[in-house]
Amino acid sequence: MHLFGLVLFGFIAFFWLTHGLRVAYGTMRLPWIKDFAPACDADCPRISILFAARDEEEKLPAALATLMEIDYTGAGGNCGR
Repeated sequence: MHLFGLVLFGFIAFFWLTHGLRVAYGTMRLPWIKDFAPACDADCPRISILFAARDEEEKLPAALATLMEIDYTGAGGNCGR
């Protein structure tokens, strides 16, 4: 019975080891985002920002001002213009 348990757990360990190696190999084959050029501004959709503010009367004006200052055009998405 001890030998059966040892063989069974050996098969289980082998399964998880091979599955982990397959996942690692697949992960290495995924494309990296740094390998892609940024999209043109005209191709980018408009975005909406939602944030939760509960009992934040004092901090809300500063938070809204900070959000209004965000500019994504400076992130390099101008298509070389």
